[in-house]
Amino acid sequence: MPDQNLPPDNGAKNEAPHLDPKNLPYGVNFDADESDHFQDQMIQAGRTASYGRRPILARVPPPDVTLLYPFLFAAFPKWTYGVQGIGDCLAWSQAHCMDLESAVNVHLRGRKEEIRAQIATETTYGFMRVQAPARIHNNTPDGATPPAAAQAALSFGCCHRLEYKMGPTSIDLSYYQSKRAKEFGRRGTPRWLHNSAAQHLCEDAILVTSFDEAVSLLSAGYSISNAAPNNPIYTQRDRAGFGTQQIQRPHAMNYIGYRHGRRPGLFKSNTGHGRHVTGPRVPTDMPDVLAACSSWEDAETSETILRQGWSYAYTGFKGFPLTTLTPGHHLYRLVHSLDR
Repeated sequence: MPDQNLPPDNGAKNEAPHLDPKNLPYGVNFDADESDHFQDQMIQAGRTASYGRRPILARVPPPDVTLLYPFLFAAFPKWTYGVQGIGDCLAWSQAHCMDLESAVNVHLRGRKEEIRAQIATETTYGFMRVQAPARIHNNTPDGATPPAAAQAALSFGCCHRLEYKMGPTSIDLSYYQSKRAKEFGRRGTPRWLHNSAAQHLCEDAILVTSFDEAVSLLSAGYSISNAAPNNPIYTQRDRAGFGTQQIQRPHAMNYIGYRHGRRPGLFKSNTGHGRHVTGPRVPTDMPDVLAACSSWEDAETSETILRQGWSYAYTGFKGFPLTTLTPGHHLYRLVHSLDR
């Protein structure tokens, strides 16, 4: 059943609810002591995870415009934004990266994987708050550190919005529940789910610190989990589709496209907290559910945000291997068209 904490969707295209900047469920934990504690534990554990590696800039000039969201809707035709009920924005942002990579892997790279469901943010949130920092529990305020989120993606993986069973134990992750996210963020993702999550790891988490690095990764089909302690959250778009009115808060969102030309910028989506952006959309045929949570951001602003060093791109995500397909299977036609 749907989360009772979520507000009703009135179906309006261009109406945004009033945003009180002092009372929003956004939250990335940027406490320096927390981050230092995490780094110390990783060193003591002798782990050699590659999170934080810098990207290799493309030698071939990228196209003038790249947008990844068409692949998202090809993979998830009924995709819509979420409405986070607690400060688990980093989990929403990371999950969106995985969903996009699954979509790009199948619909652009031709990888023979089966897309079954989107990523469950609650389990991702538990991993990044408790298991990745090697804690038993976490009673701190909502939020997580981006380095811990990167380590979680590399070492623990993620579950999908499916129902999971092990013996008499079961859990239905097919819908978002903020109370469950809160519980997992406090006690960690249940251990009996770890084997399932470990089947869906990332090979690398790449630190993105400039507009050019972002363009290089986006042109290769990799979206970016964009986090910052003063991340602009736009509520209006100008005639060119760029964000104007904004709230600045610790928050995590996504960069899922870029544009060059007279006014370069990155396409920014706030998929964990939709229905708040109004104004002209560019491209004009952008789906309503994406327009409600997205806008372009000027390259200069993106550069300032990325230089703070909290944004990551995830590569090598492992999806579901294809099952034996019959002509009636929903992926049969797609896979056989890729074989030709």
